[in-house]
Amino acid sequence: MKKSTITILSLIVMLVLAALAVIGLNSINPFIKPPVEGEDAILITFIFVDENDNVIFSEELATSSGNLEGALTELDEKKDSLSLQIINGEAGVYYETFTFNQVTYGSALGNIYILLFSDDEEYTTDAYGNPVVVSGKSYDSLTDGASLVPVKEGVTYVIAARKF
Repeated sequence: MKKSTITILSLIVMLVLAALAVIGLNSINPFIKPPVEGEDAILITFIFVDENDNVIFSEELATSSGNLEGALTELDEKKDSLSLQIINGEAGVYYETFTFNQVTYGSALGNIYILLFSDDEEYTTDAYGNPVVVSGKSYDSLTDGASLVPVKEGVTYVIAARKF
């Protein structure tokens, strides 16, 4: 019994040493890339338009945020000339107004609302019949608020002022 216990302990020690050796070799292996901060970021595009679909500005953003609200917050923090005002609704976060270069777009008092559009067919609908058209490309209305819409690589999100 004593000899089998020593054999089992020896085997466990050898396995642990082998595992440590593999880990050590991988840390100095030139073919294994070390993780890079932000490497899991995806590239998305934002287009801000006025109520006549005139482009106010557009910007690509590399983001690791999981949803549209987070990505818009990143853009808001990155861009000094932009300011977003949010409201919390039943279907997530919505935007009341946005200000770019000291010009404010959207006003509930003027019946101008900020709506979100995209070319991501999974989270949009054409049921409202009011797509945004930018440079000949049509973007449909998002089905949920920004906090409930995941961002996806290569997708364009349009933030539009709309008069009702």
